[in-house]
Formats: sequence, structure tokens, C-alpha cells
Amino acid sequence: MTELVQKVVCKSMSTLQRNMSILFNNPELSDTTFIIQGSKMYAWSGLVSVASPTLGSLINDHFTNCDDREITLRGIKYEESFTTILKHMYGLDIELEKVNVSVICEALALSETYKLTDINKDLKDYLSLMKSFSLDSAVILLNTASKYDMPDLYKQLTIFAYQNAEQLVKHESFHNMQYNVLLELIKSDRFYCEEIDLLKGVLTWHTDMDNERKNMEKKLEKKDVDEDVIQD
Repeated sequence: MTELVQKVVCKSMSTLQRNMSILFNNPELSDTTFIIQGSKMYAWSGLVSVASPTLGSLINDHFTNCDDREITLRGIKYEESFTTILKHMYGLDIELEKVNVSVICEALALSETYKLTDINKDLKDYLSLMKSFSLDSAVILLNTASKYDMPDLYKQLTIFAYQNAEQLVKHESFHNMQYNVLLELIKSDRFYCEEIDLLKGVLTWHTDMDNERKNMEKKLEKKDVDEDVIQD
């Protein structure tokens, strides 16, 4: 009589995820340190390079030309946004409903920069499912929906902006609005508020943009001077 062999499946994925959670941001098991806003994140360069050739190239260039393994990533506002991206690279679960909207928007931007297509889609899908908005997140969501081609989300947000125009032009985030988004809103008859409030909001927006431009020019001038000193 032939004995039946019971089929057994080894649950390797759960073991792998458990191992990766131990590896994640572990200084003793990492060979690369990313510095974001003064905080350190530890990573395994091989895994990061496989997940993102863009970051892998940055790592290789740094290791080739520098004596240390600490890489400062500039232009990232929230440490948590890079943490979110790194968790994805390690195959760890991310509970987006517990993540601040501003962080998710920056994580989406980073996924574009580092060419991480899977999490890029997941983040877009999550944001597109949003049905309620607040003044605190309206501007960054408008900017994100416009920049990364999310028409359904953008349409919902413009309706929210029309309905809350008076409060939006006075909100502290108004000066962060992208030019094309601002222009589209103020050209619409549906974006109604007191003219004086709209004028103040636009003037503040213009002043802040001008100050940002001047600060950038100063940084570029300083960089040129520093490079000249190094060459001399």
C-alpha cells in the first residue's frame, strides 16, 4: 500500500520579514549611515542598492570618493518620510493610516526620486482614496496631486479649496502653494473670498517666494566661493 506524503509548506516569507525587521536600522548589522535632519538611519548598502539603483549609485560614489560611510541626504524635511521608504526597501509593513499626510506626500516625492515604483503606486492609491481634508494638509495635497498627476484627488481638493477659500488664504501654509495651483484657483470665480484677504495672501506668497529665491542665490554663491577656495 502506497503511503501518502503530507504536503508541507515552509513559511519562509514570515521568517524573512522577521529577519529583516531585526536588520532594519540596526547599527551593528549595517554598513551605511544616512543622515536626515541631523538624525541617523542605518542601512545595508547591498539591499538598498538592489531596491533603488539611484540610491545605490549615490552610495557607491560616496564610498569611492570619501573616507567615511555617512551620507547626508539634503532636502528632506521629515525623517519619517525616509524611514517609510527604507521600510519598503526592507519589505516591512507600513501602516499608512498612522502616518502624517505631509510625511506621505514627501515619501511619494522620494519614491519618484529613488525610482521605487511599487511604493509609489501604493502611496498614490492611498492618497487618492482620501475623502475628507483639512486646512493643515490642503496645500501640500494640492501640490502633490498636481505635480504627480493625480486628477481625481486634485479635483476633490479644488472643491475643498473653493468651499474654504476665506480660511485657506489666511492659513500659514498658503505661501507654500505651487504657482500653477495658485494661478488656477485665483482665476476661478468659485474661489471666493474678500479681495483684501486674497491680496494679502498672494502678497505673502510672492514675498516668501522671493525670499526663498534670494536665499538660494546666496547658497549658490557660497558654494562657488568654497569651490574656488578648494581649487586654489
